[in-house]
Amino acid sequence: MGTTVSYSQYAAHSECPFKYKRRYVDGNYIAVPNIHAIFGTAMHETIQEWLIILYGKSQIAANEMDYITYLKDRMSANFLEAKKKLKEGYPATREEMVEFWKQGVETLEWLRKPKNRIKYYALKGWRLHGIEILLEVDVRPNVTYKGYLDIVLTNGKKYKIIDLKTSTKGWGKWAKKDKLKNQQLVLYKKLYAEKLGVPLEDIDIEFHILKRKLWEDIEFVQPRVQRWTPSHGIVSTNRAYKDFMEFVDRVFDEDGNRRTDIEYPKTPGEYTCRFCEFSDPALGLCDQTAD
Repeated sequence: MGTTVSYSQYAAHSECPFKYKRRYVDGNYIAVPNIHAIFGTAMHETIQEWLIILYGKSQIAANEMDYITYLKDRMSANFLEAKKKLKEGYPATREEMVEFWKQGVETLEWLRKPKNRIKYYALKGWRLHGIEILLEVDVRPNVTYKGYLDIVLTNGKKYKIIDLKTSTKGWGKWAKKDKLKNQQLVLYKKLYAEKLGVPLEDIDIEFHILKRKLWEDIEFVQPRVQRWTPSHGIVSTNRAYKDFMEFVDRVFDEDGNRRTDIEYPKTPGEYTCRFCEFSDPALGLCDQTAD
């Protein structure tokens, strides 16, 4: 019986194979909802709704969208969904909800201005190909990749995949060099080209990083949305695909079952352990000691 694989699985294994084992092999998926997830999802939903109106109706209709209320409502709905996943307590404080909402409104207000909007979402010659497009591709017998593309635009000849990311103040040089961040979109490009049956060069990719805050005491004008395009030529794309498939071949057997006959070593690190759901000693699921 086959199974599905996602980029989240690949990222977890790349960060720490033991984390992957605990989550996907042992089935100890622990929900850790927080304000960042609540806000990030709401910003995705608000911008996607705005783009549906912008490309599907008119710029006037998009300008009339009550994005302030829409963002507030989506954050409230996501808060309630997140709370259901917790046995007790709340995923965010009232103060956090208000703070993040106000910051999101500022980012959306900046992006909606015509002089800014046109830099990211041009209308002339472009149309919205889809929102949250299901990307489902067989990467190996009994193993199917499954993911979703945030935004896809097309001008009839080329496609542009846009992935939305929320960030406190944007991506610095280290984030831009992060292999796992960059390879996500590069892999999407490879698999989407296969699904559409088009050459790799017909698909471009971009990250749009939505900033909550701006750096203080900076003389130059700071955009509220940062654009980042990772290297995605043939060499980079094939390398990303090769890395991903090495992971697939390691953790799945011929029938698509997750392998239990291999080692999944612990690779603890300050960053990976800090944000790992299994790092709490009370859970007894990881001692954070390298194998």
